[in-house]
Amino acid sequence: MLAHGLFDTVWYRPQVNTLWWLMLATIASYYLPPTVEKISETVACDL
Repeated sequence: MLAHGLFDTVWYRPQVNTLWWLMLATIASYYLPPTVEKISETVACDL
């Protein structure tokens, strides 16, 4: 029941839906994909 209430609140109420996607976009904006240099350094350190 709690999961259904969360799903209903996040997906069907425009105010909460907007805040949900804004929060998700803010968190996603901090993501830095690994670069080739970092990957090669990690592999070199493991050998």
